[in-house]
Amino acid sequence: MVPALWLLEVANGFATAERNRDLAPSFTDRCIADIEDLMVRVIDRRPAEISLRQTIAVARAFRLTAYDAVYLETARRESLPLATLDRRLAAAASSAGLEIIQ
Repeated sequence: MVPALWLLEVANGFATAERNRDLAPSFTDRCIADIEDLMVRVIDRRPAEISLRQTIAVARAFRLTAYDAVYLETARRESLPLATLDRRLAAAASSAGLEIIQ
């Protein structure tokens, strides 16, 4: 399961890479088509039901951004491993007893 925020993060990554001329728009289009296909077949995109209050509580408890707090809390609630390359988020996930996929 991925929170809705994930889609915005992916889109922002591609937009930034294009703006920096690291990716060609045609490559981005192919990648997005692959991601959309994967999401239809594999990824559960139910909206994360995490309140603003819970997001702030998790962000405070683990000293995370609100964005990262949503990922951490989603993984905790769903009893799923957390995929991240972010060191701070990985440390928080480990502290919360979550499996980390890097």
